[in-house]
Amino acid sequence: MPDKALLGVAAFALAGCSIGSGISSSYPDRWPPLSTVRGKDCSHLAGHYRDFGVYSYLPAKDASDLTQRLAASEIAPGSTPSPESVISVEGVATDGSSFRRAFRIGGTGRECKDGVLLLSPIVVSVSDAGAAGYRSQRRLALYKAGNGDLIGEDSLFSIGHLLIVPMAGSQTYWYRWELLGK
Repeated sequence: MPDKALLGVAAFALAGCSIGSGISSSYPDRWPPLSTVRGKDCSHLAGHYRDFGVYSYLPAKDASDLTQRLAASEIAPGSTPSPESVISVEGVATDGSSFRRAFRIGGTGRECKDGVLLLSPIVVSVSDAGAAGYRSQRRLALYKAGNGDLIGEDSLFSIGHLLIVPMAGSQTYWYRWELLGK
């Protein structure tokens, strides 16, 4: 009988666990369709957007903070890039004051592929002396919707282990930032 128990534990450990959130990874049906653009030009993404976006699952202010995700590409004060190379974001700070920030579309850490702006992935690795650990990679892709809004596809993949049990999971979150002045 002990051999069957050991075999059961080994089968569980080898099978691992899949981590799921229950949130659909599909593009929301009620949102406007994504526009299709060919080539390596992302100038159609240029525009002035509201910082507080809509999350596909529920309103989530912290998760939809566009300025936080684009912070590495902020334009230095005093520089004047062409308007077709800039994503401009307007929002309200925690103290209630309004702000406006501009970000370059091209440059280091960003790649345009078929009209989609891919930002460099954010990679996190954690290890706890072999007992537990994980590695996650998160990547944001920006699209233009047919109505002019900016759409973010935030893809997350994680793999890890807890003692001898492997775990893995992936999830895609969708965000929508309103084009101002439509």
